Amino acid sequence: MGLGGYPTVSLKEAREQASKCRSLLRDQINPIDDRRLRLINQSDSPVLADILKQTFEAQKPSLVPNSKNNYTWDRPLVVHIIPKLGNMKITDIKSNHIENAFKHIWHTKTDTANKCMQRLKICFDYASARNLDVKLDQIAKAKNLLGKQTHRPRPQPSLNWREIPEFYKILSDNIISNLALKLIILTGLRTRPICHANVGWINQNVMTVPKEFMKGRLISKQDFSVPLCKEAIEVIKKCPISPDGVIFVGNGKNKHMSDTTMSKFMIENGYRDKAVPHGFRSTFRTWLDDCTTADWETKEACIAHKVGNSTTQSYARSDFIEQRLELHELYSKHILGKQTAKIISLK
Repeated sequence: MGLGGYPTVSLKEAREQASKCRSLLRDQINPIDDRRLRLINQSDSPVLADILKQTFEAQKPSLVPNSKNNYTWDRPLVVHIIPKLGNMKITDIKSNHIENAFKHIWHTKTDTANKCMQRLKICFDYASARNLDVKLDQIAKAKNLLGKQTHRPRPQPSLNWREIPEFYKILSDNIISNLALKLIILTGLRTRPICHANVGWINQNVMTVPKEFMKGRLISKQDFSVPLCKEAIEVIKKCPISPDGVIFVGNGKNKHMSDTTMSKFMIENGYRDKAVPHGFRSTFRTWLDDCTTADWETKEACIAHKVGNSTTQSYARSDFIEQRLELHELYSKHILGKQTAKIISLK
């Protein structure tokens, strides 16, 4: 079996190929037959765009749709990488191709670039699982060619907790998006569970958000219970609830309100670049640090953050619901101007 002539094939490459052939023989695989099969697979290799579609379908069962019930896992690749590499056979894609495709976002849109790189690797792993002769090391090589990322992403803009009482005053009980913003501020929940909130989730003063509306992959998520302070319950009572229990009803085809409705209100009222709905989670978390003596685990539980690794989580199962209710009540007093800014000790 020929390995190629020198200098086309270096001594190092020849040794590596010979080592692979010996490994195949140990597994009772004929190296010549294996090479012939790989060449056939390579000639029939699908392009990256097709592999992305197949990978996306394989990933879907563990994904969560967005607020408009669309799956957007493939979106970063479709927008930034597929226009450059989509028509290339995946078996032909090398590190220099990946480098050129990522240059325009690697140092300017780091979050997007990292998502693209991670999902491109998943596509390569999927192709490898289909026995296509892809070069799995090309992703790591491309990252080395691109270099260390220098751009630091900005966190979501948020209001200082001292500014919350004034902002809360401008929210009207006659506007659905304003009531939704009030509930985000009072609960510390993300926009997705708020937009889909249903009275069926509520039992007395606890709202249990189904896991499919929480952040993360479906397979690793759990239902999340959030205590409702008195003010939060009053906000919900003011909402025109739909016959099927939707608290924040939207316009048109959607049964629930879109999260963009809240963002639009904030932009129109002078908060562009100052704060976004998601930023109220940061505001609440900072208030917990500055104004309470609650322990770190309880404060993290208030914003649905998991603490520790999978082993510690399997043993530490408390949801701190009573302590969190007390914190939410104290925070609502601050929001309504009934609590001065001082360190609050829990009972």
